[in-house]
Amino acid sequence: MATVELRIELPAYSHSFRVFVSPSSTIHQVKQEISRTCPGQPHVDGQRLISKGRNLRDDEKIEELWKAPSDSRILHLAVHPNAWSSQPPEIPQSPSQLSSTASNFGGFATAFLDGNITRSQFHIPEPPFSAQVQSPRPREHRPIPYIVSLHRNAIEALMTGKPPSNSTPAEVRAELRQAAITAIQGLGWAWPEVFDAGYPENSQQEGLKYEYVTFYGQQHLSLQNPNETPSPVQLHALQILSFTFTLLNINVTSTSIYRTSTFATPQNVDFNQFLQQLGPNAPQLRVVNPNADNGDGIAPQFRDLALRPLLMPLAMLIFRTMLLLYFVAPARKPIFGILILVWMFYEIWQPIRNNLLRRLPANNGLHPNANQVPPNPNPQNNQEPQQHQAHPQAPVAIAAQQWDFRLSNILTHLANLNLEPEQQILNRADEASIPEPTLGQKFGTFLGLFLSTLHPAVWDERRVALRRREGPIRTEANVRQRPDEQPDASETGDGSSAGVQVDNNANQVRDELRAKHARRPEWIKEYIERVVAEDWVDDSD
Repeated sequence: MATVELRIELPAYSHSFRVFVSPSSTIHQVKQEISRTCPGQPHVDGQRLISKGRNLRDDEKIEELWKAPSDSRILHLAVHPNAWSSQPPEIPQSPSQLSSTASNFGGFATAFLDGNITRSQFHIPEPPFSAQVQSPRPREHRPIPYIVSLHRNAIEALMTGKPPSNSTPAEVRAELRQAAITAIQGLGWAWPEVFDAGYPENSQQEGLKYEYVTFYGQQHLSLQNPNETPSPVQLHALQILSFTFTLLNINVTSTSIYRTSTFATPQNVDFNQFLQQLGPNAPQLRVVNPNADNGDGIAPQFRDLALRPLLMPLAMLIFRTMLLLYFVAPARKPIFGILILVWMFYEIWQPIRNNLLRRLPANNGLHPNANQVPPNPNPQNNQEPQQHQAHPQAPVAIAAQQWDFRLSNILTHLANLNLEPEQQILNRADEASIPEPTLGQKFGTFLGLFLSTLHPAVWDERRVALRRREGPIRTEANVRQRPDEQPDASETGDGSSAGVQVDNNANQVRDELRAKHARRPEWIKEYIERVVAEDWVDDSD
């Protein structure tokens, strides 16, 4: 019977071998042949065959995998670690590295568990692994010492079924625990609460049994009774191991523990007493008052100078000026350049003027007794009014207030443009036929309002005035559009219905408003409808 030669590659162990099967064999039969031929005799259930990057099913046949006779018949094998029946193929490694690393790690563990480590930094070498299956790591792996202690105690409890014995001093363990918490929280992880929980008391339950087995020169734990239930001590140990296996991979550069000591120092020490002990000729120390009044020096003025309120408006002014100069081109139109220059100087003078006005009341209050008249020695003349004690206001402040008042009147006049005539038209619209404004009047009003409301203060005043005018219009429209109220059917003792008089008055007022609105011209009705339908002036911005 013809057979087919298959090459089986085992990359995890750097091992390859050949098997001979019939062309009609399935993958399951190939796995059986591998279990018989491969060193270690892996179980069929723990094998996985890969061909061209695809996992092969057990029912697939060999003759379906390679169509051409010239194709290389190679299968890659992956075996679960628990599927080996005996010792798997050995991986070649340096025996000197294995012995030196194992001895160093074992020496550290023995010294740590015996409580003989007192240094503030611990260096734990990296456990030996195969260079073919492990990704590159730092030159020296240093796990957290407290996690190593918890890991070894958990393994001891898992092996013996009893709470582990720990001879490390409590002070050293507290310092190591705090250093471990700092290192783990520095990575953004939470400290597991199971680390702080103690082991339960020893029970009479037999629990699980583990034995040491050797693979590749290293010791591993092998479960002997998988059908048994673990004891409470072993369950707690397994919970700890579920965290420590991950935390042991953390590589810390150094785990430093700093011990600090505090001591009390006397406050407000009088050094002159110590100097007097040196002799009568010892100099005396004079305490300098740091809050002494230095007068009107230059340094405090520069120190209190607020640069940000000065530089930010200046920078924005320069930016706006450059923007205007870019679009206007004052070289060809000098009049615009002059206007921009005047506007720029006005903007510069405005904050200076405001600052001067703010300082005038403060300067008048610096010396409250400066303008007071000395007391009169003759008590009979004390009844005269103290007219000289009043502080006269500075001429600059009076002129500034007058200018502000005039400017405010001008802005108010511009904001109330055409509001009073329009209000009169609305009030007597139901009494006489008022003609609609012509197109020229509308355009003139629009142009005047457009130019005047460019100033923010004028626009704010205009919005307030429009809100005052639109308020009664909205109220009247709400009352007019409300349906008539029907009185209750209940009657009082005298036979009259309750609330009929009140409802009749409301309906009468509503009818009068409807009749008044009906007598208004159509263009005023359209204006009222627009006011009611739209939002408030300041709410629509």
